[in-house]
Amino acid sequence: MQANRTVAHAIALAVFTLLHTYATSAAEDPPAATPESIEEIEIVGQRTLSTLRLEIRREEEQMFDLFNDLNDVREFDVSCGEVIVTGSLIPARECVPRYIQRARFLNAQDFLQFGIPQKTEQELWWENRRKNEAFNAKIRSLAVEHPSLANTMLNLNAKKQHLQALEREQKDGKVGRFLSRVFGDDQDE
Repeated sequence: MQANRTVAHAIALAVFTLLHTYATSAAEDPPAATPESIEEIEIVGQRTLSTLRLEIRREEEQMFDLFNDLNDVREFDVSCGEVIVTGSLIPARECVPRYIQRARFLNAQDFLQFGIPQKTEQELWWENRRKNEAFNAKIRSLAVEHPSLANTMLNLNAKKQHLQALEREQKDGKVGRFLSRVFGDDQDE
């Protein structure tokens, strides 16, 4: 029994030594590469949803930073951040102009100090519809004047549409797989 272990160890050591010698000699004498022998490798992959969401987030920040730099009406400056939606502990990301942040603050202050019932988000946006129209006009005019802002806006919109299509595709795929499990695979026929 001991002899078999010794032989096995000796064989393993010999194989290891041969492999090490081969690897070392191959590393020392690499074959000469010529322009004709170098291959081009192209990797094509699909972005994951989380990667695309991260790209959208960065593009959104870049767009609003650029807008804020170009904008001369401070109440139109946009800031992005995480908010906790009432009834949920999951933070949601949103980007809103200062005038809406101010309206939310005053709405909460009225409720806390005077007991005035809080307005809904829709009511706040409706009350600020004139400012919304002016904000939209401002962002459009700056996009016309500054092609970099327009390009960023277009890229962001394209990525958001792509994300929506992928999410819809994924949802449809999950529903289809669920139904095929429930009703059996022969439902496709």
